[in-house]
Amino acid sequence: MIKGLIYIIITGILWGGVGVIFSTVAREKKDFIGFMAVSSFFLLLGAGLFIPDYQILFAGSIPRLAALAGIMISGGVLTAIGMLAIQYAMQHGHQGTSWTIGQSALVFPFLTGVLLWQDTVTTLNVLGVTAIMVALIFFGQTAKKTTNTSNQHLSWFLSALIALIVLGISQTLGTIPSRWTGWSDVARLRIPLGLIGTMTGYIVLMLIFRRYPEKGIWKKVILLTVIVLPSHVLLFEALDIFASFSQAGLAYPIAVGTCVVSFALYSIFYLKEKTSKYQVIGLVLGIAGIILMSV
Repeated sequence: MIKGLIYIIITGILWGGVGVIFSTVAREKKDFIGFMAVSSFFLLLGAGLFIPDYQILFAGSIPRLAALAGIMISGGVLTAIGMLAIQYAMQHGHQGTSWTIGQSALVFPFLTGVLLWQDTVTTLNVLGVTAIMVALIFFGQTAKKTTNTSNQHLSWFLSALIALIVLGISQTLGTIPSRWTGWSDVARLRIPLGLIGTMTGYIVLMLIFRRYPEKGIWKKVILLTVIVLPSHVLLFEALDIFASFSQAGLAYPIAVGTCVVSFALYSIFYLKEKTSKYQVIGLVLGIAGIILMSV
């Protein structure tokens, strides 16, 4: 279990780095869809080259391949939609708040783990869920107090809530294969399949909105690829370990908690964003809730 905790904490730190890259793209007003369409292609290329065990893949049938493909590809498409929603919120509202709301999607795999798979739950875990829900109320007050009342200005908060729901479903899907009795990802296909869905989602969005890659993004594309690929590997390794202890629903809370704390520190000390009392209370409650869900 200690190995799983180490893996998931490192995953969260890497996700904090992803948040920093997304923040930079937002501040530089680069087109996010075009950026991610290119990035997801390189991510899939890297995953396809280095992650699968092709000897096992070509040797025979892979257990539950159709179900695995359906779950992981669907989750990848939802991830693309959720990340676009987060980026919109970060471009039009408070970056730290937007990132925290989107990452609070961790309540979905936690609650489904408890309700559907009877994961281990404690009183502190329940308090953590409650704290996050209260934090969202304070974030809503932030939107009312710091923006105009028009739909255009409130749209950043609504976009962050969409990200919360869509990413929550995606994260829940990602935990399902780890829960299959007697199953293991022998050919290491989860990551490439998920990235097929992610790349497909971004390409479709790119074509629909006619938003294409811009100049000056290649260093960020390479950096994102270097960060995301190992985070995926560590995430699924940790999920399998947590699932063996009937605690798969806690993996995302710990990872996202580390991510949110990392990005909050970045927003405060590097971006030096102005914060209201509502944002401070919301961030404190959100981080505290994530910690409580992780113990």
